[in-house]
Amino acid sequence: MARMGRPPKAEGEKKERESIYFDKDIIEWLREKAAKEDRTVSVELNRILRRLKEQEG
Repeated sequence: MARMGRPPKAEGEKKERESIYFDKDIIEWLREKAAKEDRTVSVELNRILRRLKEQEG
């Protein structure tokens, strides 16, 4: 039986990868915050930055 792959995402749903380096205290805080919410660091960071972006208008 042929294996089906993951369906392709729409262009607007695709995410970009970037290497970002954090100070030790910041990444520890992000990891703790993400773990409390049962999220990945990436998801939590996106949520934080989206809120900040909305606040700036």
